[in-house]
Amino acid sequence: MGGRLPGLSWLLLGLAAACAAGLALRPEAWNWQAGRWLAEPWRLWSCVLVHGSVLHAAGNCVGALLLAALAARAGAGRRDLLALLLAWPLMHALLALRPDLPAYFGASGLLHGAAALIGLRLLQHPGGARAVGAALLAGLALKLGLEQPWGPALRHEPFWGGMATVPLAHALGVASAALAWLLLRRLTSAESPSHAKPAPR
Repeated sequence: MGGRLPGLSWLLLGLAAACAAGLALRPEAWNWQAGRWLAEPWRLWSCVLVHGSVLHAAGNCVGALLLAALAARAGAGRRDLLALLLAWPLMHALLALRPDLPAYFGASGLLHGAAALIGLRLLQHPGGARAVGAALLAGLALKLGLEQPWGPALRHEPFWGGMATVPLAHALGVASAALAWLLLRRLTSAESPSHAKPAPR
């Protein structure tokens, strides 16, 4: 761990900046919408840029900064960055599983996915880092369970000033990122020289 700042950290730092800049954007012009994302697929990416309030943007900005620091500590590599990039549109496309969800915006789903990837990366390290990774993943699982993503599509949070959150987006962020990470790990293992047949002597 250490050395150059990994790509996942750079992506999260960029996301933190985008959370602040996105306050100038109109959510309805950039968000995910149930009836429009198929015709305008770029909304699968742009929906993370817009936020409903300064508090919403600030919360995601701080979360992205903290995760960027943790990704650097974990030494999150190219696989982690690629996994999040693959999960980014997937998690938002899967929001269509909820026909009662009219729209979605914000970076919380993506941040939950990043947290899952960092937890998985930390599990690859020995000692205390592995314990931190296990604690992070356990905390994510507990949070998702308490949020009940199988319940109502919108959950109004007093902490966020009564703003509606989408628990399913958090769960899909974790699931999509973990799935992409495992798929990339499988592909990397299959291409590893250790799996090649030994040369004849």
